[in-house]
Amino acid sequence: MYEGCNSLVNDGKYAYAISIFDKILQEEPDYAEALIGRGTAYAFQRELHAADFSKAIQSNPAAGEAWKRRGQAWAALGEYAKKTYYKIASLISNSYKSIALIAGQTSEVSVLAYDYGKNLGIITAPILFVMEEFPEL
Repeated sequence: MYEGCNSLVNDGKYAYAISIFDKILQEEPDYAEALIGRGTAYAFQRELHAADFSKAIQSNPAAGEAWKRRGQAWAALGEYAKKTYYKIASLISNSYKSIALIAGQTSEVSVLAYDYGKNLGIITAPILFVMEEFPEL
């Protein structure tokens, strides 16, 4: 059954392959090769956050293919992650500035609140990504 799934991925039938990998993983949740296959199908669909490569590495740390594919997925997400960091910083900084203005603070205080929020956002974003990647922490 597993070998057939890889053929489906190679043929571009990603959703169907994912559904079969899901069935395999219901019976054997730590089956590294199935996790790699499903992750590959997700990656081809540009759903890099759904890729299972980290779980495959946890299941079998010697699975070189999982390490390689996780690195590729993370590299592809690199630009996305950077943009997300900046977006989080922007949202938090604007929220802090808005709170200062609504509270009737001076423009100087609102600029300080904005800067504080920006710095808070910059340090918050990586923490959010780590929490998503490693929920056991």
